[in-house]
Amino acid sequence: MLFLAVFAGFLAENEREGYVERQQEKQYMKSMIQDLQVDTAQMGFIIKDFNRRIPGINICVNEFPKISNQFSYLFYNNLHLITGFEDFIPNDRTLQQLKSAGGMRMVENIKVSDSIMEYDKKIKDLLIEESIIFDYTKEFKNIFEILDADLWVNQSVLQQLNKKTMLVTNDKSLVSKYYGWIAGYRNFIPFYISQMQNTSDYATRLIYFIRSEYNL
Repeated sequence: MLFLAVFAGFLAENEREGYVERQQEKQYMKSMIQDLQVDTAQMGFIIKDFNRRIPGINICVNEFPKISNQFSYLFYNNLHLITGFEDFIPNDRTLQQLKSAGGMRMVENIKVSDSIMEYDKKIKDLLIEESIIFDYTKEFKNIFEILDADLWVNQSVLQQLNKKTMLVTNDKSLVSKYYGWIAGYRNFIPFYISQMQNTSDYATRLIYFIRSEYNL
């Protein structure tokens, strides 16, 4: 009888611990959904911002060959669009908590666990693409080693319509290097946007999947 009582108590304790863990798992999933919602909102904003910039960046690429011979208002008015971008900072608080809790051990639902880890991989890949975007924009920090900064600093200079060039150097190799960077940046942006959109779409599907699996 004593053995049965101890065994029954053991089963009851296991059941209680199992119930507590399932409740904790559900709370983690609620938190995960919130993180995903923050991520998708942020990605949506960044995609919108890049789509807003693309036409102006295209203009800069198309006008660049002209600036050695003439002043281009189109280039002048759109140059700022290539000098920065919105960073994507994933909200991974729940994912980090789950990892520190024993490598996703808290997530009993294997399909959900696998889907979350797949999202984590997509985010890591996206951050690699973002680092490439950063490398491109970093190249433009010294762009005034080829451009006449006076055009941007002294507005009265803009009235000199007889100006023959926007450049301050005859180094064709250096000028060509900047042209290559701008063109490369322009060409990489659509790929980055596509990767971000795919990641955002996956996050949206993951939100619905988690909700359906946990009745949230």
